[in-house]
Amino acid sequence: MAAELNLPEVLNELAERHQVSQVVLQGEIIGQGVQKNKYKIQGLELYCFSLLLDGQKHAAPEIKELLRNTGIKTVPVTAENFVIPSDIPELVKLAEGQSLVNPQTRR
Repeated sequence: MAAELNLPEVLNELAERHQVSQVVLQGEIIGQGVQKNKYKIQGLELYCFSLLLDGQKHAAPEIKELLRNTGIKTVPVTAENFVIPSDIPELVKLAEGQSLVNPQTRR
């Protein structure tokens, strides 16, 4: 995935563009051969869920903008300004529904 997405070049370009010395990208690879491929992805795809520039963590909308035109996808956001409920059954209920990665499957 790193070679396919040119990750070293992308990270170096982010560092130069934002004048930082450290870029940390965290994500998850999904697709064929990974945990039974729940989302029915052909091949493999990387979805970023965290990006830090010199230790400063960025919110999902910022990550999406920072990675625009890089070929790196970001995890889908189901709700802005989300507050985690204290009730576990309520939280489980929120996790159910159609996937935003593949609307033909459930998340």
